[in-house]
This record gives sequence, structure tokens and C-alpha cells, in this order.
Amino acid sequence: QLSSSNVNLNKIPPNVSVRQHSALYTLRTVVITLLITVLILSLTVIVSTYIYAYRHPTSPPGMWLLEHRPSNYIARFKNF
Repeated sequence: QLSSSNVNLNKIPPNVSVRQHSALYTLRTVVITLLITVLILSLTVIVSTYIYAYRHPTSPPGMWLLEHRPSNYIARFKNF
């Protein structure tokens, strides 16, 4: 027979203090927030660079984009 005092699935284990438990969640939140921020900034830079290169074809990024067309890579992967 299980009593409600024996089954405490939502409680913090007794050997972990509330401060340690809180610090663990705070650290995890900070790490996840930093990862999401870096991902969003990276995507923003990549998209901005692509748009700039597309609109300014004689700039160095534009010339690189002309030499390395995405359609060439798509066609290359379709041949596999």
C-alpha cells in the first residue's frame, strides 16, 4: 500500500538544497537563452549577408555568391 507521504515525485530530493536546485535551473536557463540568442544572431547575419550579396552583385560577397550559386549545390545533391 502506498501512502501519499511515500510517493513524492514532484519534490526535490532531500539531499539537494533549495538554493542549489534554484541555481541549477538558473544556469540551465542562462545557457539555453545564450544558445537561442547565438542561433538567432547567426541566422540574421547569414540572411542579411545573402540579401546584400544578391542586391549588390559586384561586391565581394556578390561575386562569391555568383561563383557559388545555391542552385549548383542543389543540383549536385539531386544527382546522388
